[in-house]
Order: sequence, then C-alpha cells, then structure tokens
Amino acid sequence: MRRLASFLVLGATLLMSTYAQAQTPAADPAPTLLSESFKSFGLTTLEKALDDTGLRKQLAGKGPYTLFAPSNAAFKMLGRKRSAALVADPKELKVVLLNHIVKGKYTSGDLGKLPHLGKLKTLGGGELVVFNKGALLVNMSKPYQADKKATNGIMHIMDRVLMPKK
Repeated sequence: MRRLASFLVLGATLLMSTYAQAQTPAADPAPTLLSESFKSFGLTTLEKALDDTGLRKQLAGKGPYTLFAPSNAAFKMLGRKRSAALVADPKELKVVLLNHIVKGKYTSGDLGKLPHLGKLKTLGGGELVVFNKGALLVNMSKPYQADKKATNGIMHIMDRVLMPKK
C-alpha cells in the first residue's frame, strides 16, 4: 500500500510539474533597437518620425546598427518652426534620420578608441565626426544615455538632432 501511495504521489508531482512548464510563457526574445521602449527614453518624436519615413522596418532588421537617437528635447531644440517643417516633409526627415544611423555596433568605449576627430559613415551617406578629447561628442552632440544594447545593435540617446551637412 505504501508503494502505491508513493507511486501516486510521484505521478501527481510529475503531472503537475509538466503542466506548470506548459503554462510558463516562453521568454521574450532580446529586444531589437525598435522594441526598446521609446516612451521611457523620451524618444516618442523619433518613434513617430521612423514610422512616417518607413525606417522602422530597416531598423528592425538584422543589423548591426548604431543609432544615435535624438531625444524629444533634441527635436524641441530645433525650434518650433524648424521642427514642424522637418516633420511635415518626410523626404527631408528621412535624410536627417539616416544621418543618425551607422552600420556596425559602436559602444561608447569603441567611439572613445577612434582617432580624435574620427569619422563614421552614416546610412545616409554623410559622416559623423567623433570628438573624444576629454569628452565624447558626436557632431558636437553629447550622448547622455549611452550603450542601450539590443540584439541588432546599440543606441546612444543624443541631446541634439544631428543635421547632415548640405
């Protein structure tokens, strides 16, 4: 009788453990650059701009990419008129946003190892100049939240919009 009771307890335990495993949701995949919470980083203007220009799909791709993400405050620094004009012109907006994306994964440490006034080629065909003497600046803009890692790259939140040279 004891054996039967032990067997029943063991069987019930195995059954419950199998059921619990089946009910446990699979772990979320590691975040991509675009699955990061734009709202929590103050990047809702950028998020809308990526949607309006069709760049969301590209940044959700394999990568790796480095995104120098302008914050909502960075867009406000452009001024109301300039910011509104930029948002109203998806073609120009796309050119500006492509100036914030570099192929490859560059941590702040990697950027600091570039030669002083080192250059990074953007997806828009322009260049970002990295100043790394005493402080790290990209086109004279400071990354104030750096190294936000994702499966397909890395993001640095910038205090300015990095306008392409004309």
